[in-house]
Amino acid sequence: MLDWKIAPVGLLWLPLLFAFCWLTWAGWNEYQKVKAYRRWERQFDRGKYDIYAVLLLKGDLLTWGKPTKSQPVRIQTFSLKEVETIRLLVDQRPVDLEAVSEYHDSDQFFHNEGPSPKKDDKL
Repeated sequence: MLDWKIAPVGLLWLPLLFAFCWLTWAGWNEYQKVKAYRRWERQFDRGKYDIYAVLLLKGDLLTWGKPTKSQPVRIQTFSLKEVETIRLLVDQRPVDLEAVSEYHDSDQFFHNEGPSPKKDDKL
């Protein structure tokens, strides 16, 4: 016979069971995407898989798309020979790489919280 005093405690495990089932399904689904990527990658020289995108290189052609269980979709390709300049955007604003290089070469690049020790100071 069912003991009604213990039954509510047993119901606390139910959300954990659902979470485990969902994690199992999500892991299987991601594994299927990786398998499809590996099959598709064989025709390229180099490749990179990410949960949001795949990036592949063959010669001077760069190809990317969104991974799915069957094969990548929304595939786009362009030739690296067409690249004239590269701009780095941070927060939708272009970064001046010349200024970053000068800043990196200066002493300001190393952030010290306090005054720097003098040569005569003992640590």
